[in-house]
Amino acid sequence: MKTVSFKKAKPAFTLLLLLMHPSAWVFACDICKSRQPKLLRNVAHGAGPQDRWDYFIFYAAIAIVLITLVMGIKHLVRPGEKSLDHAKYQIFN
Repeated sequence: MKTVSFKKAKPAFTLLLLLMHPSAWVFACDICKSRQPKLLRNVAHGAGPQDRWDYFIFYAAIAIVLITLVMGIKHLVRPGEKSLDHAKYQIFN
């Protein structure tokens, strides 16, 4: 059985410890929670959205992330490249 040295495993071990530690999960403080609207409560610090444009930016960012996620998964599962002169064939051959 092959052993892994601690030097190689140290970054992964440190990340695991940080993720398991309760203070690593940072949430908004009680004052900020009371200032945030119900939808965004416990997400971030600060006063929260001030007008309708802030909500528009928030929802637009969510839409962009979701579209990017869906398109990324779609092209990862079915890339659709069948041309023999495509760059992937120059790399993988």
